[in-house]
Amino acid sequence: QQLLRLSASILTGVLMAKSGLSTAEIGVYEMLIYIGSTLSFFWVIGLLDALGPFYGKLKQEQGEIASKTLLFKVFLLFTVLAVLLSGIILFFHQGIGHYWVQKSELPYIGWLALYLALNLPTYPVEYVYLVNNRAKSLMIWAVLSFCLHLLAVGIPLWAGWGIEGSLKMLTITAALKLLWTIGVAYQYALPHWDSNLLKRYLRFAAPLILIPLVGNAMLLWDMWLVRRLNPDPAVFAVFRYGARELPLAMALCTALGASMSPLIATHLASGMAALKHRSWRLTMFLFSVSAVLFFVSSPLFSFFFNADFKASASIFNIYLLITASRVLLPGSVLLGLGDSKSSFRIALIEFVARIGLTWFLGAIWGLEGIALGVVLSFWVEKLGQIYVLKVKHQVQLAQWLNVPAYLAALLLLFFSFAVSRMVFN
Repeated sequence: QQLLRLSASILTGVLMAKSGLSTAEIGVYEMLIYIGSTLSFFWVIGLLDALGPFYGKLKQEQGEIASKTLLFKVFLLFTVLAVLLSGIILFFHQGIGHYWVQKSELPYIGWLALYLALNLPTYPVEYVYLVNNRAKSLMIWAVLSFCLHLLAVGIPLWAGWGIEGSLKMLTITAALKLLWTIGVAYQYALPHWDSNLLKRYLRFAAPLILIPLVGNAMLLWDMWLVRRLNPDPAVFAVFRYGARELPLAMALCTALGASMSPLIATHLASGMAALKHRSWRLTMFLFSVSAVLFFVSSPLFSFFFNADFKASASIFNIYLLITASRVLLPGSVLLGLGDSKSSFRIALIEFVARIGLTWFLGAIWGLEGIALGVVLSFWVEKLGQIYVLKVKHQVQLAQWLNVPAYLAALLLLFFSFAVSRMVFN
């Protein structure tokens, strides 16, 4: 699901770029999606991240009825929040547009609001399939969602209906997905009200909702610091094009972490053993891809963009080093143990470290120094989580990580990075 969602986002951009739409028209679509995602991403991510481990523990302790009641509340909660968000966008769109995109009038805002109201309640479906071990159903849902999204965007563009046509088709697609969601809720959820259960779930999810907000604040800080150290728009563009980690790594690691947390919550030893095995296979794959990209990123940037963005490749190569910490998943173990508060505290520490590291290293090495500070701040997060697991929960590193193999792969990754620097610098 994560990979297909990422692919859909990339292919949507390709379809629009090849459709004959003007840059201004494409900008309208991107602006609307940006507003919708900015106002929803933090609570969607937080509530979904909390669902797996909380559901697993609840089912183990209180049984099938309680866990099905939880799923009913999650579907209901997403529906209520989606409708509220859509209402806020409709009634306050002028202020939202002025604050986020410096536009007092937002075209097609009604279609955006309706799309969000219908689409956001469908997000729990993949996690419901996940916690109920319905791999086949999850795959069907993911593929259908992917295909419907591309068709909803592509057919109106091909027919000449423009951005408004795509938004209308996306809304129809969201309605179809919502019908499927209602069927899933009928099958797996139990319509019973228990305010105490909802409060417990929200208390557990609250720190996880705040973590994406902290993460977004970090990104805003990085962009502000780049402009602060060098206000030249060209320099900012060079950094923006290069400042992205391997998308594949984020999608695969997020998916693995989400699938492991419920298992760890219910079967700690076997869950950590499974995480140890699967994360090592993922590490070998992602480290290999990163090592190759170290050597081909420079010509690729020149080929796909132009010679002015060749400097972005060095920024990108530094950001690829985030993969070294991304494959470590102590946060999934913390969630499986029911410790969401520690993850939020560590995120705050990471933010403070990010400010200090990027400011200090940026003053010395410029854009590359800022990129290096970002990479190091990720290690602050992982080492903090590892420390909490060991001290607070008595979970040793070797229980969930193949330490010797990881260290060997890590040395090879850094060696590849160093060689690529000597070749292209």
